[in-house]
Amino acid sequence: MGRGLSLPPPAVGGADEVNTSSRPELVGSHLTDTVAVIESQRPDPRDFDPHRVCLFVGDNLTVVRMPVVG
Repeated sequence: MGRGLSLPPPAVGGADEVNTSSRPELVGSHLTDTVAVIESQRPDPRDFDPHRVCLFVGDNLTVVRMPVVG
């Protein structure tokens, strides 16, 4: 699923949100490492929703797009 799709870049909120809601440094990291980093940095965000962060991974479970909260 999702192979061959051309997706637009994710929208990012205001300037004060960028540091806490986008994670460009995680592109290329393994899925389990990415989840651990996000959970450690945002253990209990306001209005907690476990489906808040979308991760796009390749066949080898490597993150291929910048994870963005929202």
